[in-house]
Amino acid sequence: HVHSEFSCLDGMADIPTLVEKAARLEQPGIGLTDHGNMSGTFQLYGEARKHGVKPFLGLEAYYVDDVNDKKAKRYHLSLLAYTTNGYKNLARLCSLSNGRSHFHFKPRIDRLDLVKAAAAGELEGIACLTGCYFSAVCQAIVAEPDEDAGVAAAVGQVKFFQSLFPMVFVEVQHHHTPHPDGWDDDRLVRALWKLSNITGAPPIITNDCHYCDKSHADAHAMMKSVAYSSDISEVSFPGDSYHFATEAWIKRHYREHMEVWDAAQSSYETLLDAHRLRIPPLDKYEYHVPKIADDPDAVLRDLCDIALARLNLDNDEYQDRLEYELGVIDGLGFADYFLLVHDYVQWCREESILVLARGSAAGSLVCFLLGFTQVDPLVWSLTFDRFLTPDRERPPDIDLDIEDVRRADVVEYLKEKYEILQIGTYNRMGYDEETGRGSLFIQYMSAQRKILGDNFARELGRVQNLHDLDQVRPDDARRLRELGTVPLRRSPGAHAAGFVLSAPPDHNIEEWLPTMLIPSSDTTVTQHMMDDVEDAGYIKIDLLGLRSLTTLRRCQELTGVLAEDIPLDDNETFKFLRKGKAETGVFQLEGFTAARGCREVKPKSVADLILINALYRPATIDFGYTAAFLENRKNPAEVTYPHEIFERHLDETFGVPVFQEQVLAILRDLGMPVEKLNDFLTAVKGKHAKGGYSDKSDALVAGARADFDRLCSGHGMTSREITEAWSLVEGFAAYGFNRAHATAYSLLGYQLAYLKVHHPVEFHAALLETTVGTPKESKYIAETRRVGIPVLGVCVNRSSASWSVDQSGKAVRRGLLSVKGIGPRAAEAVAEHAPFESMEDLIERCPARPVTGGKSWEKEGTLAGVLAKLQKAGALQKLGVPRG
Repeated sequence: HVHSEFSCLDGMADIPTLVEKAARLEQPGIGLTDHGNMSGTFQLYGEARKHGVKPFLGLEAYYVDDVNDKKAKRYHLSLLAYTTNGYKNLARLCSLSNGRSHFHFKPRIDRLDLVKAAAAGELEGIACLTGCYFSAVCQAIVAEPDEDAGVAAAVGQVKFFQSLFPMVFVEVQHHHTPHPDGWDDDRLVRALWKLSNITGAPPIITNDCHYCDKSHADAHAMMKSVAYSSDISEVSFPGDSYHFATEAWIKRHYREHMEVWDAAQSSYETLLDAHRLRIPPLDKYEYHVPKIADDPDAVLRDLCDIALARLNLDNDEYQDRLEYELGVIDGLGFADYFLLVHDYVQWCREESILVLARGSAAGSLVCFLLGFTQVDPLVWSLTFDRFLTPDRERPPDIDLDIEDVRRADVVEYLKEKYEILQIGTYNRMGYDEETGRGSLFIQYMSAQRKILGDNFARELGRVQNLHDLDQVRPDDARRLRELGTVPLRRSPGAHAAGFVLSAPPDHNIEEWLPTMLIPSSDTTVTQHMMDDVEDAGYIKIDLLGLRSLTTLRRCQELTGVLAEDIPLDDNETFKFLRKGKAETGVFQLEGFTAARGCREVKPKSVADLILINALYRPATIDFGYTAAFLENRKNPAEVTYPHEIFERHLDETFGVPVFQEQVLAILRDLGMPVEKLNDFLTAVKGKHAKGGYSDKSDALVAGARADFDRLCSGHGMTSREITEAWSLVEGFAAYGFNRAHATAYSLLGYQLAYLKVHHPVEFHAALLETTVGTPKESKYIAETRRVGIPVLGVCVNRSSASWSVDQSGKAVRRGLLSVKGIGPRAAEAVAEHAPFESMEDLIERCPARPVTGGKSWEKEGTLAGVLAKLQKAGALQKLGVPRG
């Protein structure tokens, strides 16, 4: 009866640690019963299979008599799947309970749900455990002062479960917990034993686990205090402990109830013998994609050949690169995945929606030819191997940025053509060890403010971080630090960009993935998180809305200048960027750090912008790589290299490995097989992950170092040179930036900078239009004025619905939407019918429903509603109506 981190703000045990402990304690099985969800079940399955432990994938359901009764009392009910069909049935029931918008925090099932499921054969393979102290059975017992009367009251509920489920057990727990009205765990165990004998439902002993080790009890109490803004004494769990306990520890609680203990052993054997639970998609990975073409390899090749001819790139260099990439793609069987992405990217192109592939996809010629990126990898010296190698088991991520205002249209297109679902995620709580701050600390302070009220300022008002808290409340500081060592999930949510794609008929979403509703956004998402979804062979589609693409498209519309026609060697643009004034609105070059980069590197080409993008990152700066680059650039003759292979690939960056691709090229020239390159990167990144090496990453790094030393020795390098070389490669393999990603984003940033320099009025109008109503709008208004562009007020005869270029072509003008209280329908109606000769003309030609207030003008010469708001903003002055 385990509550993992997915029992938000109640459980705080991570699944790999739990299963490892179960195996160490020689437990033959483990049951996961998180509150109302099955989010951790794939993780449990994988870890349990790895350790030879039988996984029972379940949940602790919230059970009521009638889900339509909002005041119905809620009970806990433990349900465990022990067969494959049982898992599917339980996932279906779990999705049902999580789809009810009124009860999203406590997803509910009722008696009718269970009856219907049983009638449809959808409770097969599910074991019902009657539940903990808060179950319908236990609450019926303790509601009676007399033990026998309580047992009699619970019999009907057990028999109801027995009429539905193939296996029913009377669940027994003992934590030395006192309960109200003279009940305690000893008395409750006796009553449940009687109930078992009367109903014939065998007893089963479970230990209610909320954290992994007994020492975590204090930290768990602190988490509850923070979560519910309650004094820690009020939310600490009663009893002796709720950890993942040993058999001996649990058995001691039943010294007076050995008959229950002995009977429970038979129940365990029954469950273990019945276990036939397999999740085939997790046993052997196989990706599934909807059928796009009968011969996807041939279709993909035809699309690429057509694009080569259209772009006048049909020469040996491009043909050789294309043959190599298609050979890898064909050999891995990924052609249909590329065609899938091409389908919705092509639709975007047809709908004039700007799309940009980010990440290592920009290093692929195939992606360039299919229109996923604007980056020609041969022009920009980008490698395919960072994107895809012949040993890859899963399709590569082709993550797309899409105009933020059109992202919903793309999602709608995918929903119409395919079955897709947004991927779920869980928000974490934590803090930064160095600063002592973070969401966990902030929430702690917020809770204390509510608890202490007027006393807060006196006791904790000056506390800024955990280090300060040490001086005032050392026990609380200690508990918070303990919390920082365990996973804390605050609440479920929707992944910002990720969608999962169904592949009928043999790999539908509903077959393996339970779902849940996120009411704040009215979004149904998978309960499993992204990695778990991909582990099961589902294709992930990543669509992220990017405002800068919307700004670029709007600039193109206003100027007629297409992004692909912008020259990449414009001196005025680079002169502008070299000033390094945190150029507002220029993608990736906005802000203090990027401005510093422009001042220090002094870009004269897009290649320099790519360097700035990679060099001016927090980790790169903190670890001295940025300073080393600048110093070496001043004195290139003093730069030394461990071997000529390193000089060949690091000369362009003065001996400092700036890009991950440089590291891969060095390794490739040293003799490392292509299929091991990305494995090497993965291994060395483990050193710099939060918390340092794990045992697994230790072994990976040791293996990577051994391979590296062997390769270097084969090139005649000395021990000192190998050590120097390892320091270079190991450090920047972890911190180096992806050149393909930097190239794609730098090109977009340069294009926007060019438009700002050569078409400033149109650029700032587009920038303001795409940020209207956001916190950035006021910042960009100030920037527009700073560069000398007049910002004109709102006017019904000259304003569009949003920001626009004024008719003079030399200023930007506020839109009607900037008037407080004017909605899109009213703004669009006025803009559509403008210009007007008089107030009477406006009232006559604009529809009265969105543009309200005209009747009072006709009757009394006064304005009301929308027209009064426009008057107050001065928008009617051209019609002879002064500012109100």
